Amino acid sequence: MIGHNDHNIIKKITEHFKNMDFDAGYKMLKSSNLLHAATLECEGNAEFYKKNYQNAFEIYGQVTDIDNEYRISRYYYLWASDFFAKGDLVQAFEYYQESIDLDPEFVDAYIDLGALMASIGEFASARKCYEDAMAIDPEDINIRKSLNSLRKM
Repeated sequence: MIGHNDHNIIKKITEHFKNMDFDAGYKMLKSSNLLHAATLECEGNAEFYKKNYQNAFEIYGQVTDIDNEYRISRYYYLWASDFFAKGDLVQAFEYYQESIDLDPEFVDAYIDLGALMASIGEFASARKCYEDAMAIDPEDINIRKSLNSLRKM
C-alpha cells in the first residue's frame, strides 16, 4: 500500500513531468525511495507528458500486474479516451470519473469529460466540467474557450 508521503513524492515528480522538466523529475525519481509500483507510475507519467501514450499505457499495465489494487488516474484516463474514441460513452464516462476520483487535480480528465458531456447534449454538465477545470488551471486559454462556447448555449 502506498503511503501519504509516497503519494506526495509521486505528485511532485509528476508535476515536474507535466511542466516538461523531465531532468528534474527523473532526478527526483532516482533519489526517491518509492516502491517499484510507484516508480513505474512515475515513469508512466513521464511517458504520458511526453505524449507517448502507448508507452505510458504499457507501463501502467505493468503496475497492475504487480499490484492489481494499485489505481492510477492517468491509466483510467487513457482507458476513458480509448472508450470515447470507440463510441462507448458509458465506459468512457465511468473511467473519466474514476480518473477524477483518483486525482481531483488532473485537469485533462475534466476537459475530456466535458467534451463527452457536450457531445451528448448535456451542456450543463459539460459547463460544470470546464468550470472545474478552470478552477484547477485558470490560465488555460483552451478551457476558457470551451467554457465560453458552452455559455452561449
